[in-house]
Amino acid sequence: MRKLLFVVLFAVPTPVLADWAEVPLEVLVDEADLIVVGKVTKVQDGGFFTLGPNKSDHIVKQDVAVVEISAILKASPAFGKPKVVHIGQKAMGKLTSADIRFVPGQQGIWLLSKDPGQNKVVVMKGDMLVPDPERNVYWAKHPSQFQKETEQQKLTALIEARAKIQGGKSVNGVVARAELLESPGRFQVRFSLKNVSDKPITVCDYVGNRPLQVNWIGSDGKLLMSKHYEWLKAARIAALGGKDFVVIQPGGVRFMGEIKFHLPTDKATNLDNVAQVGQHKVTVSFVNKENGKQFGLENVWTGTVSANEVTISVK
Repeated sequence: MRKLLFVVLFAVPTPVLADWAEVPLEVLVDEADLIVVGKVTKVQDGGFFTLGPNKSDHIVKQDVAVVEISAILKASPAFGKPKVVHIGQKAMGKLTSADIRFVPGQQGIWLLSKDPGQNKVVVMKGDMLVPDPERNVYWAKHPSQFQKETEQQKLTALIEARAKIQGGKSVNGVVARAELLESPGRFQVRFSLKNVSDKPITVCDYVGNRPLQVNWIGSDGKLLMSKHYEWLKAARIAALGGKDFVVIQPGGVRFMGEIKFHLPTDKATNLDNVAQVGQHKVTVSFVNKENGKQFGLENVWTGTVSANEVTISVK
């Protein structure tokens, strides 16, 4: 899903370049909690910090770019219709080419997320750092989360099209969706979860639990085993942590991964799925048993939810 490279085009103190893995625009549109057209009127002290999940992580002071909104292209009903939005960005100081900053006068379209990612929002209260998850701030951490105003018509059409993507049956407010993508030499089933409830839903995406289960019926009608987690046998991954629980806002989408299938003529390894000539039926499910209570979390979604069936035709 992330193959090509992007260059940061935003203002940084020195003209250094950073490489960015490509994220498909439809993924950014789906995962955006708020998409707005507007102009940065000022950049000011945000009054908060971000802090990573590890003990060795340093706190990072945050500014906010204040964007005056001229049009809202996508928004959850829970967010209302704001006239101004604050976008978090690292305060001036030791910036790198990987730090995206917006500047006064900048105009365009922002595809914003409410989730700060692994670097959670904290504030100082006395001599202590305390979480501040309710702060009204949004994030654009990839260059493609900012688009030129000339892209408005294209984005509007894409937002409308993505809203019509079908999935499986809802389970406790979550719908699983599978999309078939074709590229030279292979097929990919892209899997995502959508929150169809009116409240935020927390899910666990820890890969060590192998949350994506695949029911694969081969071209001969027999059940086949998917090898999408075979790489874990030789991998050393971190233990389950609070960072592995993510929040999906009402109406929001979270992409959970891709199941890849190589053609029999492709150079595959023992870690790859190979789909023989004929029709294959694939149903991907998301399974979670982690309730997050050991990390002080509540109302974490648990259970099994299955996506719509996908048919792969290999010629």
